[in-house]
Amino acid sequence: MIDPPTQPPEHPERKTELDQAVDFTVQLLVEEAHTVGWQRVEFSRL
Repeated sequence: MIDPPTQPPEHPERKTELDQAVDFTVQLLVEEAHTVGWQRVEFSRL
């Protein structure tokens, strides 16, 4: 579900890459929860 990093740990862009991967994955999870009946506001309280 989350893509592996493309940069080594010391690379300055690695944090940005992680942030983007996590943001995308969380968005997918929110959409799936909404699809099965959870309201977005309920999910965002976590």
